[in-house]
Amino acid sequence: MKRINLQDIAEKAGVSKVTVSAALKGLDGVGEEKRREICRIARELGYRPSAAARLLKEKVNKDIGLVIFELGELIQGHSFFCDLLFRFQEECSLRGVSGYFEWSDYRANPDRIPALLTNGLAGGFLIAGTPSPQVESYIVNHLTSPAVRIIEDGKYSIRADLRSGIREAIQYLAALGHTRIGMINGPSAFRIYREAESAYREALAEFGIPFHDFWFSEIRETRSAENFKEAANQALFRAEELPTALLLPGDGSGTILYYLASNGIVVPRDLSLITFATTSLDSESFSPAITSIDDSAHDFVLQGLSMLETLRHSSSVADPWKTVPSRLNIRETVLHAKEYQGRKYA
Repeated sequence: MKRINLQDIAEKAGVSKVTVSAALKGLDGVGEEKRREICRIARELGYRPSAAARLLKEKVNKDIGLVIFELGELIQGHSFFCDLLFRFQEECSLRGVSGYFEWSDYRANPDRIPALLTNGLAGGFLIAGTPSPQVESYIVNHLTSPAVRIIEDGKYSIRADLRSGIREAIQYLAALGHTRIGMINGPSAFRIYREAESAYREALAEFGIPFHDFWFSEIRETRSAENFKEAANQALFRAEELPTALLLPGDGSGTILYYLASNGIVVPRDLSLITFATTSLDSESFSPAITSIDDSAHDFVLQGLSMLETLRHSSSVADPWKTVPSRLNIRETVLHAKEYQGRKYA
């Protein structure tokens, strides 16, 4: 197979070989739009710099890659990842560097190493989501450029501090008189949801509220509409009484809200609701706007880029596992517990 060179890219882009070289190296003299077009063509053609050129490039390459691992059926509707990509491109533009993005379905292509991790276009990476074990092994053992993980664990990572947000939410509900507080949690295969369950149990105990397993359920990893409904059914209809308040992850909240309404339960008329592991963008898109424990994608990007910049000049950082605190944003889906006294559910 013929090795793609600069001339091949130049011919397809309709520019000179010198322009292609400058664009790929991040040099001045090439407009941002044209630079992105040339880099896109280089990726599509499968261009890889020669070993010598790549080594030279890595010494000065300030461009950043964002690689997101998520299932194909979920990536388009994932509000946090969509916001993460937007904030990433925004910050790269403000900093005068090129930001490259690649998405990988870790289940459909478990053995495929994302091209962005191997083609030399980026000198550092933000990696979000959960890679397959094969790709994880490559990232840990063979990736030579610095990489910072978003949400999930890694040698260097920016993680969400859900504990503080969930504690604040339980405290808020307790202050409003709620003692029947349920939870629909995400898949325990992911660290963030294991922490969410732990924080939920700890906060209930702290504020003297009993935990009942019939008001707790977990969404399966595939996170299909049917699995969302199944989890809602388990958390709400196994006991004689419904909880007065419910915590659930932002992923799937729309499906669950529709399912509740189809069963005669309207939020907040019949049930107070708070979502977690979500974004303000998603929470405010519903009517009524959802009270939520929001993660700021912009904060993750800022912290991740800051850590990458440190790693460019040093082999380590003082705090390799930084956290971004989640924030409770009170909106329209929580009522005082006394408003549910004597209420009949359809």
